[in-house]
Amino acid sequence: MASLLGGYGAAALACILLAQSLPLSRLDAVLVGTMVSFGIFATMIIRLFSIRSHLRVVLEPVALCSLLFGLTLVLG
Repeated sequence: MASLLGGYGAAALACILLAQSLPLSRLDAVLVGTMVSFGIFATMIIRLFSIRSHLRVVLEPVALCSLLFGLTLVLG
């Protein structure tokens, strides 16, 4: 469950961050951010299923989402 929620959260925040920070037109930036977020979602799920420690499975998505959220606030 943590991999699905963490992957979705990281993908959504990465999409927002890319859409705000890419020097493209608004439509192109949103499309690129959305396409990249699918790859991030899949990568997060694979990464989290390969971890053996339950604590790291929970903490890694939280740390990544916190980082992405902070960058979104600073750059947005």
